[in-house]
Amino acid sequence: MSTHPQSIQNLFEEFLDYLVSKWGGNFHHGFPITNHPAWAQWREICPDRLRNRWECANLREASERYSWAGEGPGKLVARLQDALKSNNTNETRDACLAIFKWGNVARKVNDASRVWIGRPTDELPLELKRAVALLKDPEAELLVFNGTDLLMNSAMTKIYWAADPDKQLAIYDGRVGAALGLLVREFLKSKSVKEVPAELQFRWGRSSNKYVPGEQDMRDPSKGHLQFPPLFRSTRKDYHHARMMRDASVLFQSVVRKLKNKVAVHEIEKSLFMIGYDVSGSPNS
Repeated sequence: MSTHPQSIQNLFEEFLDYLVSKWGGNFHHGFPITNHPAWAQWREICPDRLRNRWECANLREASERYSWAGEGPGKLVARLQDALKSNNTNETRDACLAIFKWGNVARKVNDASRVWIGRPTDELPLELKRAVALLKDPEAELLVFNGTDLLMNSAMTKIYWAADPDKQLAIYDGRVGAALGLLVREFLKSKSVKEVPAELQFRWGRSSNKYVPGEQDMRDPSKGHLQFPPLFRSTRKDYHHARMMRDASVLFQSVVRKLKNKVAVHEIEKSLFMIGYDVSGSPNS
């Protein structure tokens, strides 16, 4: 399908309004859950009928029903930002490792993110600040996110998010990408659009479930002609991941403005993190 540039821009603006409407409007979504500790927070507040299921009526409720194992990251974020303010490399490194542990990422000693954080250099605080500045600049070239100079993955996106003193960046992982794809898919279906424009091709990440040939991953929002690219299997994956984090952050900032600053960027991200656990079902079913 050939889409005129003006039509693409209109679609993006309309999708922004669609997101705003789904914050407090109707976007019922749900899926079965496991006994993993990450669901303990949800089970403390859920009604009996939802002991083995998670549901939300809209994006706001999804954020309110956020569930993750362990304490919230507030103290860890403050710890990292204090270390960055003083340009203390050792404290910065330790704070990053603590955030990895909170996020249940970069668990292996030889993980690329742990290796990069642990390099014998005093430039780590400056490198993290540089990464944050680039991700907050809508016009910046992001090719420096190449897996060597600057990294971007499910571990580092949490570090850059925590390092932003203005709280304008959103964590972008496979679940957030899956939920954005689901929302885009439902929006385009409502507009009878048969192809996903490049500006709305949010990338998703596979679940930890064992791959079964012929079966669609529960985090793949693709359906029919509406196809979304994977996040982690792409060439130049660090660069594409950085673009996703920046584009999603800019989008969420626009949602915040349209909602008169009654919601924060991180609240929108949390709602999508929850919805993106499983997008194999259709919303409102």
